[in-house]
Amino acid sequence: MYKFITSYIFVLGLTSVKAQIFEPFNLRYQHSSTAKVSKAGFEDFENTERTEQQIVEATFRYPIIFGKRNNIFLPELSHKIVGRQFDNWRSMVVEPATGNLTRLFLKGIFPVSDKWNILGVLAISQGVNSGVSWSFNHNYYRYGAGLVMNNKKGNQIGVSLLMIEELGFPAPAFIFRGTNGKNWNYSVTFPLLTIIEYNLNKKWRLRFEEHLDNDRFVLNINSRANYNQAILNLSIGLSYQLAKPIFMNVQAGLTPLNVLTYYEDKTTDIDTVSFDMQPTFGASIYISVNPKDYISK
Repeated sequence: MYKFITSYIFVLGLTSVKAQIFEPFNLRYQHSSTAKVSKAGFEDFENTERTEQQIVEATFRYPIIFGKRNNIFLPELSHKIVGRQFDNWRSMVVEPATGNLTRLFLKGIFPVSDKWNILGVLAISQGVNSGVSWSFNHNYYRYGAGLVMNNKKGNQIGVSLLMIEELGFPAPAFIFRGTNGKNWNYSVTFPLLTIIEYNLNKKWRLRFEEHLDNDRFVLNINSRANYNQAILNLSIGLSYQLAKPIFMNVQAGLTPLNVLTYYEDKTTDIDTVSFDMQPTFGASIYISVNPKDYISK
């Protein structure tokens, strides 16, 4: 019964993407240690230190297959909590305490031939600082399109252009998803999210992750003040198969980019604060489904 349910929900639909590994659920935790301000426009931030930062994020994905060409509609819902603590916060800007952000991604892959696919993306996100209530006026949007090619090995290679309202300009992304057939698994949407795994054996995987989080949080509902946090985290770790198809991962990494930018409205920035690079430690639990495990049986 277990194999039937798993193969029915995840595998039969995913055969249209050449049996690539798929992660329908991921719960990750990341901890960053003390980081000093390396650069800021306001003198108020010169002696400020971020003593701690913790990120918890849960992501759910579910593929829907339809049409004669096996079009794929992939809703993705995530919720992120970012907790921070500061020393010597003397700025007139409200201190960014605990931020909550929910994002809904709607992705579609539409095959136009055996080789080529059109990619469409729409995302809606809302982030609020601690004490700020939710409102549709706080929404930020992303939308774009791309082109993805199926190669002879069953992998997918492509590019996309995504208009990001938080940034105010479109950003390109390189796409590569697939496997070398045995040990290596790739899920790349660079620079947004890159996951590369190497199968050490049936239970253990070496896992590299690149996360570029760019999130906007409303600071004050009355003044429309808000801030944007951009974090680039590079990490490497080990994953262990707890029970098929559930894995647990522990990792260590670095944040070469960690920036807070303050805005008085959606587009007018006030100041940018950059923090020193610091080590990060994290753990995650995720589901990893490989259709080949079921199709071959």
